[in-house]
Amino acid sequence: MHILGGFGVAALAGSILSYNGMNISYWKLFIAFIVVAIAWEIYEYIHDILIARMWNGWFDTTKDIIDGYIGMSIAYFFTRK
Repeated sequence: MHILGGFGVAALAGSILSYNGMNISYWKLFIAFIVVAIAWEIYEYIHDILIARMWNGWFDTTKDIIDGYIGMSIAYFFTRK
């Protein structure tokens, strides 16, 4: 799911940049991805603590971000010119 999410965020960011006539760079897509990934992980942490009363830990958080990064990297190769 996180691979698909990273792909979607980067593809959307690439489409917006392309539509506005801006260059699509790896770093621009990475910044868009990392902002969304960190926001999601903060949301997930708050949800886990307040609702589920348990947190999955740093391993899960790190794995989620790495999976998203893989998806973002794949999207970069599809969106670059």
